Amino acid sequence: MKCTLVHPQLSPLVWPVIKGYVEKSTSYSGERTEAEDVRKDVENGAAFLWVAHEQDHTTYGFVTGQILNYPGMKVLALQFTGGKKLKSWASDMWNTLESFARDNGCSKIEGAGRIGWLRFMKQFGCTPAFYIYEKDLRDG
Repeated sequence: MKCTLVHPQLSPLVWPVIKGYVEKSTSYSGERTEAEDVRKDVENGAAFLWVAHEQDHTTYGFVTGQILNYPGMKVLALQFTGGKKLKSWASDMWNTLESFARDNGCSKIEGAGRIGWLRFMKQFGCTPAFYIYEKDLRDG
């Protein structure tokens, strides 16, 4: 399985293939982000897009992320992941992301997600750093 960083100018060619995966992934964002927001961020270079695919370009999934510069360190922040047959491409994708992060001077890779992601990500050496909590203020 190949995991490829997509150049922003080429992302419109990839978008039709991954759009459904992105829509499903953003549906868990608590209304924070829509698929169209992800598309725009990738196209304008505000976010990175990697796709998992076979040599014949059969595409199985995607990951998006950004490099964040905190006062104490630089990190690759993973934002959205989606696709099918995750177990068949997750390891290759993780190796690709880790190499990218190291090549760009990142000290860590971070991400937020549902609790199931934490269990899944432990295989790559990830540990919980903190929890995100929220209260919806729109309903009073």
